[in-house]
Amino acid sequence: MVEFETPTYCPVCGAEAPGSGRYCSECGSDLLGETGRAPEEPPADEALGAGGAGDGPTLVTRRRLLLGGGAVLLGGGAIVALDSLGQTTHRVYGEGWDVERSSGLTSETLEGTVTIPSGRYATRILEPDVAVEYSVEFEVTDGGPIDVILLDDDEYDRYRDRNSDVQHRAQRTAAESGQLTTSVGAGEYDLVFDNTGVYGASPDGEVTVSLTITATRA
Repeated sequence: MVEFETPTYCPVCGAEAPGSGRYCSECGSDLLGETGRAPEEPPADEALGAGGAGDGPTLVTRRRLLLGGGAVLLGGGAIVALDSLGQTTHRVYGEGWDVERSSGLTSETLEGTVTIPSGRYATRILEPDVAVEYSVEFEVTDGGPIDVILLDDDEYDRYRDRNSDVQHRAQRTAAESGQLTTSVGAGEYDLVFDNTGVYGASPDGEVTVSLTITATRA
């Protein structure tokens, strides 16, 4: 019998591997790929801040790569989105991120840009391991107003499914710039930059958003 080494991280979505099994519990991807060889490190930009710096908070962020709104993951990593007829397009966009992380003794910062096509939204999964205060500053440098929403991860499915009363930690609707500030405990949260018409924005094309996400120990 051939035995394969279990990977530490999923090579597609960056989620931690469960320690057993061949397929990612987060996105369903084949953890070993066609070669049966496990990656030793997570993909670049998919896992940030592991271990932290000194006694500072650990801010782990990764992109959501699967398509929302009834997405189906096919073999080999191909993705097909199925949207209901007559509904506004509302699908996650995993590309377009250009960000860098910096760390201090009591804070971590993710800074850069994200570019999002019309009808799509981009999401960072935030996973602080201590209580922190998040400050999110954003500015649309190219394109029209967007929605920016910070929510608990257990609300994400309701958000993805266009639930009108989704609960959020903080929100700016149809804004070209702004700041969100909120305190959270250790856990998993979703920060969404939404260039669709589902929650208030009226997209008229692709947008580029300049952003700074700072986590400071509470």
